[in-house]
Amino acid sequence: LYDVVNNLGSLAARFILLPIEDSAYLLFTQILTRDRASQPLVG
Repeated sequence: LYDVVNNLGSLAARFILLPIEDSAYLLFTQILTRDRASQPLVG
């Protein structure tokens, strides 16, 4: 019974935190691509 409650709790937390994780991932990838585009290429 404890395992079922524990799994349901972790599922609820995942569904709540998933949009935050996705938006943070998109934000950081946009920041990194902007940072790379602003740096001159050295080659």
